[in-house]
Amino acid sequence: MTAADTSSSLLIRIRDPQDSTSWGLFVDVYTPVVYRYLVNRGLQDADARDLTQETLIEVARGIQKFEYRPESGRFRDWLAVVVRRRLYRFWSQRRAEPTDELELQANGDNGEWVEVFQSELLRSAITRVRAEVEEKTWLAFSMTWLEDRPASEVSQLLEMPIDLVYSAKARFLRRLESEVRMLGEDCGWLENP
Repeated sequence: MTAADTSSSLLIRIRDPQDSTSWGLFVDVYTPVVYRYLVNRGLQDADARDLTQETLIEVARGIQKFEYRPESGRFRDWLAVVVRRRLYRFWSQRRAEPTDELELQANGDNGEWVEVFQSELLRSAITRVRAEVEEKTWLAFSMTWLEDRPASEVSQLLEMPIDLVYSAKARFLRRLESEVRMLGEDCGWLENP
């Protein structure tokens, strides 16, 4: 899938049962989000993998009913409910009676969910954009934005005029923003205050 294919949101495209490419991308992007959250909630690898798969199956069944309306609810919040419901069932099956502690264990901290969601989406988007750009563009972006090195230092290291370092970083960031919006639409670091 190329930049030209990202004009509509992934969340809209996965509603089409014939679009296996978009569903494959969705699975690639959101599996690490769900898995990492479940591991953070105390599940072992095999259980986290099983619950991740069950969650994705539930998303596939329920995505037709999900409406993206940021004013009334976000996809990440809907997905969090799906994940937490699965996790609650998992813990309930392991114990005789549900308890308040069990519910807390399943629900966790919403801030933790948002952090996992956003960081995994960003990681995935960076990986996808990196595959589309030249190595020097990637290095200029990586050194200035990810490593927070001064542009003058990066210019010397890459033997590249400083204006091209700034330009490469800006191009990568524009493409990255577009990719994150396509993958998730509601990542907090893209929102205007």
